[in-house]
Amino acid sequence: FDPHGKAVLKQLYVKPGQQGTGIGSQVLLHLLGLMPSCRCIELEVEPSNKGAIAFYEKHGFSITDKVEDCGNTGHLVEALIMTRKT
Repeated sequence: FDPHGKAVLKQLYVKPGQQGTGIGSQVLLHLLGLMPSCRCIELEVEPSNKGAIAFYEKHGFSITDKVEDCGNTGHLVEALIMTRKT
């Protein structure tokens, strides 16, 4: 959470057998509730992860950019940046 009110979600993983049960939504909404002064939240997602993209879009995120090195790991995996204004 930076001084400008931007938070970065590093990872939210739900086991495949638990996907679609609402637990991911509950966790995300809980996290958002912990940051009442947060103005926006940003995350990275692999372009091929259509389920994750749809999940985040359902929760008000939109694709705002892309990077060539997801997580700055040096592995050069492309990622979409998704942002939600709060």
